[in-house]
Amino acid sequence: MCLKPIWLLGCGAGLGLAVLVVLGGFVSIFRGGRAAVGSVMRESVVWPVLLLSTFLALFTLMTSVLDLVGFRFFDQKRAAWESIPRLASTEQRDFHVDVPRHVSEKSTDLGVPEGELKDLRLQSDRTVVATINAPDGPERTVEERILLSAGEPFQWTRSPDSFGPLAGAVDKLYFRLAERKDTSAQAAADRFVRGLSSVPAAPSAAPLTAASRHIGPALAAAGEENRPARIEIVLTTQPVVPQAAIIPITAIGLVAYVGFFLLLQGLFPKLSAVAIATSREAMAQPLFYLLMSAGTVFILAMLFTPFFTFGEDVRQYKDSGLTALRVFSIFFAVWTASVSVADEIEGRTALTVLSKPIGRREFILGKYLGIVSAVAVNFILVGTLFLICTSYKVVYDARESADPYVIWQQCYTEMAQTAPALLVYFMEVAVFTAISVAIATRLPLLPNLVICTGIYVLGHLLPLLVKSTANRFEIVAFMGQLFATIFPVLDHYDVYAPIAAGIEIPLSYVGWVALLSLNYIAIAMLFALALFEDRDLA
Repeated sequence: MCLKPIWLLGCGAGLGLAVLVVLGGFVSIFRGGRAAVGSVMRESVVWPVLLLSTFLALFTLMTSVLDLVGFRFFDQKRAAWESIPRLASTEQRDFHVDVPRHVSEKSTDLGVPEGELKDLRLQSDRTVVATINAPDGPERTVEERILLSAGEPFQWTRSPDSFGPLAGAVDKLYFRLAERKDTSAQAAADRFVRGLSSVPAAPSAAPLTAASRHIGPALAAAGEENRPARIEIVLTTQPVVPQAAIIPITAIGLVAYVGFFLLLQGLFPKLSAVAIATSREAMAQPLFYLLMSAGTVFILAMLFTPFFTFGEDVRQYKDSGLTALRVFSIFFAVWTASVSVADEIEGRTALTVLSKPIGRREFILGKYLGIVSAVAVNFILVGTLFLICTSYKVVYDARESADPYVIWQQCYTEMAQTAPALLVYFMEVAVFTAISVAIATRLPLLPNLVICTGIYVLGHLLPLLVKSTANRFEIVAFMGQLFATIFPVLDHYDVYAPIAAGIEIPLSYVGWVALLSLNYIAIAMLFALALFEDRDLA
């Protein structure tokens, strides 16, 4: 069960590799393009990601071959690929159908392909009978017939084990008025009116007044019975395998990652040279492999550690793993910034670099991009392992709690909720990298660590600090607002609440956090350039 989402992930990796091969062949047509593509593919920030993508693609290929020889690893391979073009076709339709009394049966076209009906809601103001795909008749089964009582809605929602006519293709719905077993209001009104016609004229107006009090509701009931029945229909469609969305997302991410370095080398060769050299130096440090190994061991160890959270172990595991990956990455970014910037300035290495046709701006920006690239490699490698372990954690906890009913869609859901959190935490690390680079232009390692630690703690406490000082002394409130203006509000990067609640982080929120991060990074880089511009390197 837990490996089926990995199969989809491998499909995306394989598709991304295929696109990169085509893109590399196109770039190779131009002069110097083949050498540029080859040099980028061999860089330390690219080839580990390509190796991981190749491993995932081979896993998907191997399991697909095993299915061809008789295994049943994943039965929806074809449906997954066919769902990709229909990912944008998810829609909700809301309309109504009127069924007149004189019409024996009224049909409405739905045209929902097999397996694409997500949910269906029917509600009628009269009691009607609805049949699926064919008119009502003695050959219709119980599953094909729906009795809609007046004012009582019918709701159907797809689940992984759904079956029956609504789980397949739904081309049409047929509606007819239900047969009345009891005396209807129409029949009562008819008898009352016939009785009035045989009564002689009243000698006074009082009996007529009494009769008028009864004939009004009776005629109203007759009119109510003659009006058509109105059925409200609300339906939502989705692809057969909506989880196939991970395939194009993974492919686009892989192509964008490699394409970024290709564009950087082609458009900004000086900046690219500094960034590649910095990332190569950062990934050659023993600290990089130490922290990566520590994160891997922590993720694997916590996988089998009970949290005693009464069925919420998966969510607690996700929060623990994400926090560990974030803290390790921030520490690595601060350390690398001090070693790569501060030590090179103090050791006169920066002066040697700047004696070449490389300006101070390219030096600082290249250092930042190189450190962020090394952090990105760590996030991609360890983060992919964390996603796989999160998928397995669902099955492991179900087995530990003696829950035999676990499906692969649950594993995918936990993975899908974790991936945006990884991206949000990476953006937080990118912000701290920019701050650390700015500080490293003037201060060595130890002050850099102390200042970044203070910013980390204070940045997460800023909302609480501002709220607690709202009704205090003016100077205290002023200091709270000042800190909130100067320091980044890191509470925006805290996604523990949606993880604990099991809610997927909206992509709109990720987009706003990205804009906020770009703002913080731009301010920190401008500050770094201002500090480095008049720094005496001699």
